[in-house]
Amino acid sequence: MQILRPRSCQELGNFIAKYDLDGVDYNWEYPGYRFGQGYLSEEEVNADYKGLSKLVFSTRAMFAKYKWNSKVITMAYYPDGRQEQLLKEHRIPEVVDLLHMMSYDQGGGHHSSMDYGKRSADQGKGILPPLQLTMGVPFYGRHSRTGEWTTYEDLVQKHWPLDPKVDSVAAAGQGSIGFNGVDTIREKTLYALKQGLGGVMIWEVGQDCRLVPVVPALVSEF
Repeated sequence: MQILRPRSCQELGNFIAKYDLDGVDYNWEYPGYRFGQGYLSEEEVNADYKGLSKLVFSTRAMFAKYKWNSKVITMAYYPDGRQEQLLKEHRIPEVVDLLHMMSYDQGGGHHSSMDYGKRSADQGKGILPPLQLTMGVPFYGRHSRTGEWTTYEDLVQKHWPLDPKVDSVAAAGQGSIGFNGVDTIREKTLYALKQGLGGVMIWEVGQDCRLVPVVPALVSEF
């Protein structure tokens, strides 16, 4: 890790410069955690977070070296309470501009309910700097029984016209597909702003509905 980090940062810097990118987003799912097992030992968890902290601090140092004051570092995390505490403990908010809470893929029932979004926001701002947090909103749905995902575009195409107030539709066979309709996305956005968060994070825009042409940089007022 100590040998690879400087070289990786240099290669990252070359890539950013070549394509004139705005910065870098780190998405490690998840330090000290294995799917199917849960969190590993305290020693392994802390080792992963120490490595992650060194990586983001090295990235910020690389930005400073090139005088890239406008470049940003962002990071996604799962809002389970423990990850917020670990991010704070390892000083990661000191150098990361935005921390994107992945407030979706919740197990059991609706995978990204309004209540879950509120709990994630309230929990996050109690531990981390609110202005560095964004509430994650999904542009996809998940089957209530199988967990299989479906893009919002597919949902709209199949159930047109899709009521903006609706957050679930019946699935083939048993169960339903839970998603965030237009009204829920609006409500989540307004809640995030009211709580003083930095905004919302979309996962991901490529799954949005394309019934009408997409206009780059189009801003909608809520």
